[in-house]
Amino acid sequence: MAKELHVTVLHGSIKAARSGPSYNANTHKFINMVSSYLEEASAKGMLPHLLVSNAYPITGNIPAYVRNPERAKARVRFRATTLNPKTMSQNNPIRMLRRLAASYGVNILYGPVYEVAGPRNYVTTVMIKPDGSLEKYRKVMLTPAEEELGLTRGKTPGIFDVVDVGGRPIGRIGVFIDEDLFSPVLFEAFYINKVHLVIGHMMPYRSRFLPPPQKEGPIVTMKHCFIDKILTARSIDAGAPLVLVGGVLNIYTSGRKLHERHWMPTTVLDPEDPENDICLTMSTARTSSRPFMTVEDVDKFKRIVVDVSESPQKREQDCTETAKWFKKMCMKK
Repeated sequence: MAKELHVTVLHGSIKAARSGPSYNANTHKFINMVSSYLEEASAKGMLPHLLVSNAYPITGNIPAYVRNPERAKARVRFRATTLNPKTMSQNNPIRMLRRLAASYGVNILYGPVYEVAGPRNYVTTVMIKPDGSLEKYRKVMLTPAEEELGLTRGKTPGIFDVVDVGGRPIGRIGVFIDEDLFSPVLFEAFYINKVHLVIGHMMPYRSRFLPPPQKEGPIVTMKHCFIDKILTARSIDAGAPLVLVGGVLNIYTSGRKLHERHWMPTTVLDPEDPENDICLTMSTARTSSRPFMTVEDVDKFKRIVVDVSESPQKREQDCTETAKWFKKMCMKK
């Protein structure tokens, strides 16, 4: 196993009208962003083991900004995608990302996306391996708005191995989405399964646990100070550094005037070494011709290096029993 796990986090912006996201434009922009980054990083010999997308990179967090329940429900159903490679459409971003992952030999953590599986819809983060295979984590703790939209809870914690092109493990990550932050047992599962790093995605949303998003002019965001305290606690629960990945959603009126900008910083927390803590500022997160940190910027806060030479200590607990406990405590509807 490698001694270090190198992770690169994107923090791009996506565009939406008040009626919904510009899906095709956002797909084109995001794929170009990933492709440009990987090409540049490869040329400089700085390819990461794991590339992480900004939060909700194509659709935005639909229930958070489409406030009409019926319209939001229609948007979720319209943009829900199957995660079966055999039935994916040609313009599905995941199909394109699978090709990039194979070409450059990297793992890509993409999402969250709205997944359709039979009669059910989920909020899902997808892990794309260098061989093109997919693993997925379905959000466990749904918000009241997501429950009203008929979304379904996941049933298992998101624990993925980051592998090299030969399939050999490099490190292990735990994954969460938004409201999952308030499920201590999920982070207990990360601890027991010895993850080296926890990665979660979040955009401003109405939580059953947090104060509502605050609006200052056109900027809609969360109370970051309060969230940081919870992140610190969850990082300790998991026994590993934690990365909360945000992003920017720009909503325009029909006259192309900025109506709202939903913004969430990308934050890295390491309770054992606070000097490693970083936070992406609003000025950096604004839309630009290069909405991602370049390879030259990688050492500032985009490239995250985790020591995986020694696995975290394992608690004296049987993983099988813990899985049963997780299902009992966390998965009840």
